[in-house]
Amino acid sequence: MSETAQEILKSARQAHGLTQIQLAMMLYTSVDQVRRMERGEIIPEMSDVDLMEEKLPEPGLFRHWARAQYPEIVKHFGAADNRDLGLIGAVVNVKLQMADVMKLQDRVERDAVDGRIDDPLLRETYERELQEAREAIEASLIRIKEVK
Repeated sequence: MSETAQEILKSARQAHGLTQIQLAMMLYTSVDQVRRMERGEIIPEMSDVDLMEEKLPEPGLFRHWARAQYPEIVKHFGAADNRDLGLIGAVVNVKLQMADVMKLQDRVERDAVDGRIDDPLLRETYERELQEAREAIEASLIRIKEVK
């Protein structure tokens, strides 16, 4: 069973060790709003989810949440980011995957100054995002060769 939109947001908050109060402060909203979001009583503004993705940082959070919140996105664009959309889909996917890597880059550089990434969650997230970017690049290269 897949996560609901509210579970996705709550899980992201908890994965970063934030309280509802801390998240509310990050989003410039009330604690009550965060509670209601996590219970599914209200649908958060897209800009709030985008801000949450940026502030945590939690690359891919917005796309993951949007697919759960709005089933029509899945109907029209597929359940996964790797849906075969030809060359343009492959090229755009590279851009999206690289943007996710770049959202983490400054934190990784600061953490890696001693020659290793000490924060295990950051290391895991960065490795996953790099792998997804690599896969997107490889898929794009295949598409480019196909259309020569």
